[in-house]
Amino acid sequence: MTLKDEDRDRIKAAAYERFLSDKMSVKHYLPGGDSAGHWLVADEEEFRAMVKVAFAPKEKS
Repeated sequence: MTLKDEDRDRIKAAAYERFLSDKMSVKHYLPGGDSAGHWLVADEEEFRAMVKVAFAPKEKS
């Protein structure tokens, strides 16, 4: 809340890259993620799409 937009976006990008990017496993974020048979590819694709939007830099007004 007290950070400049540029700082916030830099931190969010680093967190995304470290924990949520396409090259990282997200199975532990999905229900039943400890067993591959418990989640669907569609669930993972939906999760990754939501994460990309949530961690995208905010549009400047």
